[in-house]
Amino acid sequence: MLGEVRAHLDGRRLDLGGPRQRAVLALLVAANGAVVPTDRFVEDLWAGEPPPRAIGALQAYVSHLRRVLEPDRGPRRPARVLVSAAPGYRLDLPAEAVDAWHYVALVAGARESGEPERALALLADARALWAGPPYAASADQPWAGAEVDRLIATRASAAELAGAAAIAVGRPDDALADLEAVLRGDPLRERTAAVLARTLAAAGRQGDALAVVRATRDRLVDELGVDPGADLRAAESAVLAGDVGSPCARATGEFGRLDAANATVAATRGTPPPREADATGDDARGEAANATFAAAGAGFLGRAGERARLHRAVRATAGGRGAAVLWVEGAAGSGKSALLEQVAGELAGFGVLRAQCSEVDGAPPGWAWRDLLTRHTGAPPAARDAFTLTGELAAALDAVRADGLAVLVAEDVHRADGETLQVLRHLVTTSTDPVLVLASFRDDEVSEDLARTLALLAGRTADRVHLGGLDEVSARTLLRRVAGRELPENIWRALVERAAGHALFLGQLGRLVASEGVEVAARGVPAGVRELIDRRVERLPARAVATLTRAAVLGRDVDVDLLLAVDPLRGGLDDDDLLDDLDTGVVAGLLVERPDTGLRFAHALIRDTFAERTPPLRRARMHLALLDVLEREHPDRVHALAHHAEVALSAATAARALPHLRAGARDAREAGAVDDAVRWWRAVLRAHDLGAGTPESRVDAQGELVGALAASGDLLAARAERARAVAAAQALGDLALEARAWRWDVTTLWSTRPSDEDNGPAVARLQELLATVDPADRALRVDLLLALAHECEPWLLETGRPAAVEALAIAREIGDARLLCRALNVEYLHTFAVPDPDHHRRTGEEMLALAARAGLPEHRSLAHLVLSAEAVGRGALDEARRHLDDAAAVATGGQLPVLLLSVALFEATLDLVAGSTEAAWAAFDDLTTRLAATGDPNGRVIRAWAMTTLAAAGGDASPMLGELEEIAARDPALVAVLLVHARLDAGQEERARSGWPLPPLPREGTWLLETALQCLAAARLGDEEVLRRTRADLAPWRGRLVHTVNGQLVLAPVDLVLARAAIAAGEPRAAAAALDRAADLARRIGAPRWLAETAALHGDLQAVYKSGR
Repeated sequence: MLGEVRAHLDGRRLDLGGPRQRAVLALLVAANGAVVPTDRFVEDLWAGEPPPRAIGALQAYVSHLRRVLEPDRGPRRPARVLVSAAPGYRLDLPAEAVDAWHYVALVAGARESGEPERALALLADARALWAGPPYAASADQPWAGAEVDRLIATRASAAELAGAAAIAVGRPDDALADLEAVLRGDPLRERTAAVLARTLAAAGRQGDALAVVRATRDRLVDELGVDPGADLRAAESAVLAGDVGSPCARATGEFGRLDAANATVAATRGTPPPREADATGDDARGEAANATFAAAGAGFLGRAGERARLHRAVRATAGGRGAAVLWVEGAAGSGKSALLEQVAGELAGFGVLRAQCSEVDGAPPGWAWRDLLTRHTGAPPAARDAFTLTGELAAALDAVRADGLAVLVAEDVHRADGETLQVLRHLVTTSTDPVLVLASFRDDEVSEDLARTLALLAGRTADRVHLGGLDEVSARTLLRRVAGRELPENIWRALVERAAGHALFLGQLGRLVASEGVEVAARGVPAGVRELIDRRVERLPARAVATLTRAAVLGRDVDVDLLLAVDPLRGGLDDDDLLDDLDTGVVAGLLVERPDTGLRFAHALIRDTFAERTPPLRRARMHLALLDVLEREHPDRVHALAHHAEVALSAATAARALPHLRAGARDAREAGAVDDAVRWWRAVLRAHDLGAGTPESRVDAQGELVGALAASGDLLAARAERARAVAAAQALGDLALEARAWRWDVTTLWSTRPSDEDNGPAVARLQELLATVDPADRALRVDLLLALAHECEPWLLETGRPAAVEALAIAREIGDARLLCRALNVEYLHTFAVPDPDHHRRTGEEMLALAARAGLPEHRSLAHLVLSAEAVGRGALDEARRHLDDAAAVATGGQLPVLLLSVALFEATLDLVAGSTEAAWAAFDDLTTRLAATGDPNGRVIRAWAMTTLAAAGGDASPMLGELEEIAARDPALVAVLLVHARLDAGQEERARSGWPLPPLPREGTWLLETALQCLAAARLGDEEVLRRTRADLAPWRGRLVHTVNGQLVLAPVDLVLARAAIAAGEPRAAAAALDRAADLARRIGAPRWLAETAALHGDLQAVYKSGR
């Protein structure tokens, strides 16, 4: 750049092309390694009047320069010299490779050396580089002016420094030529004149020295009307005094300092920041967090309040125990990723791992964590299940932990699949060492699984930060940075108001201003981000737009190999042309290049904007072509194959798509990605409807869909689909197929059959099938027996119980872990059918051990819920909570609604136990109302039972009378005992007696509660027979609480019920013993209301004794 623009490689001069191509190179050099935006190239190369396809021309210039500068670069290899970096290009070369950069570095080195001899040697090297005026061919261009002036000023400074050094070593003649040349070029430069005068005097030429001083003084007065400055006056005095050994202060004694301009340029090439001091201990970790934030980069805009909250979360977690989550939520483009990027950089001293939820459809379950571990360890994780994957992730966090804290950044968790969220829940709830999870999501795209995860992790949430718009100062700064210019006040105001602080919108507006000028606001600002992106896209070459549009079919991440391998995506381009188009996307800021993940669209909204340009039919053809390549080259990518097969599904492709859809659905189900499993089993059915498969295989697929729907928690849809599958099998007349269609694979805490549904036909048909299907198919028989047991819930226990017992026995013989867990699930539902309170615990423990060994997370979670319910019955409330936490750690997505309800009901039960009746009532009222509103087939009945039991526990069930009467009008048996209590409390004894005595109770999930309520009703009604029977039934449960099998509804201590029954039966000694046991339990669990009730009843008994009755 010093003289003619030229380049050499291995001693050979390179052909840089025409003037504009040379100007491109000059612009890059003038930027001193910084990025030159494409908009600036366009503005400067064509002097503000670019042609319609200026970006395409620029791309051609860059491609030519790259071929010239890197002739040995192989195809599809990234450029290493002229590199793409949004929003443009930059040169990535050492200073020694560019004469202008090297010249400045040598002069800086001379100044910093502090040694005159060393300085003269470096300055001589610099002098050899100066081959002529800087940027000679472009010096008159506006963009070159500042850089030319800086280099000329650097040359003058070098000459002055050489004069000072030459005087110091006694060789003043060595510096005279350069000083004279500089002064001829700039006769008014006083400092150069002063050093030249001293140097001439030191060479024994005092007369010439004084002549230089006089000539410079005359020019200053004549041309500028000013007197000489201090340097020139001091030089004159020194020459007259014969004392020239100390040149002017500005030229000597300062070898260690750069001029401000050169310092700025050097800083752009980067210097490592000073390292933070290590700290140990909890307090020190907190202080380290403070120091880290205090040292945050000054370039980050706004968000001071949000970052302060992050600071507090880091300090609290670093000084504490276990894991915490900080959620960052906001709209698309609000700056979530930028904030996490900034914070992750600030926290690097603690050890940071980063995960990104895939925005590519068809990614395998848990991809965010699998990708993270692959990048961290260099090999894919071995884990096949969420539990093992959590262990590998925890080990990776332990490996990077520093200063006692590991930080996990998880972006875009609104895109997370079930396994990803399951691992997150497990990690957070089981970590004992400090781990801070920073997770971001779009607040308007919260999935049901994510909403439930937020609720379940509420106790572990350090903060939940909502990102609104940037403040006005930050918004203006962002616009100024991106636009690269100051804007008039009215333009600022129009753009800031339009963007409303939206970070992505502001950035895109800034780019629009940079490319179209400040008049853009006057012409009308686009209404939204998408319109703005469209407007920017229109400025790109048509071929590049077409390539980016095809790339968007792949998702946000751009797989370059796939683009090149799939002809419809390649678009007939050769490798170089396609890569040039992608490079255009990078320099336009539409794509970003990450060293660990490769190319991706800079934002999901940008990808969506391109994707929407592809018509559905063309998109389907592209997906079919992708399927071709994946089948051939990546047959192991089961989920990607299923995704592309689904999108390309048509009558012509159905037969080919069917095996991929089936394989993807099965793999997703096994991995716990039940939403994907449901989607792909539905696609399997569509493929059958389009002519693939057979009627029999369609029924089997319906059965698989039933299981996936049940696993997702949608039991109503699962039952409806099963009914259709059974009907289809019956129409085919295939008994074995029908038997398979009846399969009911659920993990459940309660009955899954609508209580008001007539189960007679289903029970009869299942019994017929059990009598006719091949008895040698043992697994199929277990399926039928378990289906029968579920269909008999809750009233036909005399039929369902034998079926469950036989199913359990056969399952034990077969030894299949999943089949045995399913049988144990039914055994749990029949807990009260076995008059042994420990049966409940043994069932849960066996299921837990079996599920843990076999890697069955849904049954493992269910086992913890079963054991939590059993612990509630024993009054072991702390143990019950621990099991709830353990259930949350391993629960699958479909189990979350039940789990959330269990946790909420447990908290309400704690209120009831503690005597906070109003709080318990409000909680149960809200929870059961919402449950009924969800469409649960038994929602209204569950609400009636919960609220009436709670009311009865408080001493008055009459407020529930209206709801109970409505339910009883349809099926009196559902709420019979509740209705008796409500009528008695309402003073309607005659109506209460009209339905009394009640029929014998089936020993199903509410048996213990119903028995206790019948016992209390019999005491009030004076029914000795029912009183005797119910007391005998309750006796095995002495020392426990009256509860439902799922532990979600508690009435009182069993002994308190038995005490009232004994009093009614006239057995004071039995009553006293029962009251003592009830009081012990009440004291142990902290139940003041029940303790007061036992004391009152004791008082009544003593009064009876004293009265002699």
